Amino acid sequence: MRYLSILLTLIFGLQANSSEGQNHAFKAGTLYTMEGEPVEDGLVLVSEGKITAVGTQASMTIPEGYTIHEAAIVTPGFIDAHSVVGLAGIYNQKHDQDQLETSNPIQPELRAIDAYNAREELVSYLKAFGITTVNTGHGPGALISGQTMVVKTSGETVDEALVNPFAMVAMTIGSSVSGNFEKP
Repeated sequence: MRYLSILLTLIFGLQANSSEGQNHAFKAGTLYTMEGEPVEDGLVLVSEGKITAVGTQASMTIPEGYTIHEAAIVTPGFIDAHSVVGLAGIYNQKHDQDQLETSNPIQPELRAIDAYNAREELVSYLKAFGITTVNTGHGPGALISGQTMVVKTSGETVDEALVNPFAMVAMTIGSSVSGNFEKP
């Protein structure tokens, strides 16, 4: 549990503190990357919010002016590959649910970017669990429910969070999960 809290703190800290103009060095007892074996005594350099170097502490030098952070374990941020976060509220109440428009079963023109709320509490909730990137948008329930987008869980506005304004079109093949599209 101790390692998990260190990991989540580090991921949250990287995302929250790595904005433009800030440089950070993350020393890790064990560094997990997206490829290969874990790196013992690893080091990650982040400059202006972007990872610039990854390796062992022995093979790299931390440039002057970097803020140094240390943790037992460091890992990349997690990606939520399909979500409705930012279009659905944390309390799952009808008044804050914009992920599914039920007026028509085929609406590929609906854009997630038009409904996304970067300040929704659910976005912060995911970020607290180490999720740094989300493919979010219109949810299942309509044949073609609308477009999705890719965002970071950091940023106070849509523009600050935006990675890709159009990632894919969400479709449901089979029975409708929610919504009634029958005409009277």
